Amino acid sequence: MKTRWMAAATAVVVLGSAGSAWALDAYRDRRGLMYGLTVGFGGGKSDVEGDERRIGLNFHGRLGGGVTQNLVLDADLGLHRVIEDDAGTNLYTGFVGANLFVVDNVYLRAMGGLSHASPKEGDSATGIAVGGGLGYEFFANADLAIGGLVDFQQHFYDDYGFNILNFGVTVTMY
Repeated sequence: MKTRWMAAATAVVVLGSAGSAWALDAYRDRRGLMYGLTVGFGGGKSDVEGDERRIGLNFHGRLGGGVTQNLVLDADLGLHRVIEDDAGTNLYTGFVGANLFVVDNVYLRAMGGLSHASPKEGDSATGIAVGGGLGYEFFANADLAIGGLVDFQQHFYDDYGFNILNFGVTVTMY
């Protein structure tokens, strides 16, 4: 019983102290230099016959800037690492991305660029990739925005295609 009371008290303190940080959100400007990280997971599958969807980890670094309060452009370098033992595929991406904030802190993300697939077995391939997603972020303080992102990526190579549905946590400094 004491554990439940302690958990409830901790939640009240954390949420109560975060209220002042959330209040800063309406006053923050997204214009200017930005950099950030995204960490998450996603399910990827190639269009090769017999292939199955496999779960992988995602890591992305972004550098860019806010053009207006509602439009942020960035360069995004990413890695999707399949974590199943038998697959061992790495996907490396270099995207140009744009976030368009449509309602409060909700944004649409569009991206396009190059992709390199490096499977454990078989030949590596380089191609192009496009993607789109939906995200949300709030300012934890005057410069730090934290949020979530769901995106879909389609990778095109000479002999096959690959698609990924990603879920991630974003941390961005403006």
